[in-house]
Amino acid sequence: MDLQTVFYVLGIIFFSILLAFMLAVVIFLFYVKNKINNIQRQIDRKIGAVTTIARAGSSIASGMGNTVAGAALEGVSKILAKTKSKRKRKS
Repeated sequence: MDLQTVFYVLGIIFFSILLAFMLAVVIFLFYVKNKINNIQRQIDRKIGAVTTIARAGSSIASGMGNTVAGAALEGVSKILAKTKSKRKRKS
């Protein structure tokens, strides 16, 4: 084997190793990208769930507030009606 053949063989081996390394890097980058996208989707789902709970909570609180306000208004109306009827009796 002469010197030229040795250099060609070493070049082919070196090129093959670098090609395999570059393919491994590209595969690794796609793997990392996929993992990051999955994490992002999970975070989006959790934020969506929290938003849904917050919206449901606000509507429930609003409904309760309306009920309490209605009951309070009825109570005040009854008290005012009683007070007016007492004033009319005294007159």
